[in-house]
Amino acid sequence: MKGLLILLFVFTMGIVQAQEVLDRENVIMPVFPGCESMQSNESRQTCFSKKFTAEIEKKLNRKELNKFYNKMGMSKVHIMFQYTISDMGKIGELKLLNAKNGGNEHELFKYVRTAVSEINHEFKIEPAKVGDNNGRVVLTENFLYTVD
Repeated sequence: MKGLLILLFVFTMGIVQAQEVLDRENVIMPVFPGCESMQSNESRQTCFSKKFTAEIEKKLNRKELNKFYNKMGMSKVHIMFQYTISDMGKIGELKLLNAKNGGNEHELFKYVRTAVSEINHEFKIEPAKVGDNNGRVVLTENFLYTVD
C-alpha cells in the first residue's frame, strides 16, 4: 500500500531505536506541538516522547491512582504501551504491552487511555510524512508512574 508506512520505535530514556522502517529516506516522523523546530527524526522522536509523556502525567488522576497503588504497597509502576498515530495526526489503538506486577498495570493504563483521549482533543499532532503523503506510525512508549 503506497503512502502507508508502519514504523515501530521504542522510546527509552531519550534513546530511540528504529526496529522497523520501511523507507527511511522518505520518512519524516510526526511532530508533537512544541517540537516543530526539531529537524532530525531522532530529535523529533525524543521531543515527541518527552512532550507526550509530560502531557499524560499532567492529565492523570493522581489522587485515585495513588489511593489504588498505596493499597497495593507499590511505590512505582512501569508500563510499556503501543499506540498508533494516524495519517490524520490522531493517537489511537493503544495496547498495553507488559503486565509484570500481577496485572496492576491495567489500572494505570486505564488512566493513560483517558489522558490520551484528552490529548487528542487538545493538541493537533502533525502526522508522519512519507514522501509527500501523510503516513501512519506505530510507536511504543515506556511510562513510569511514581506513587506519592
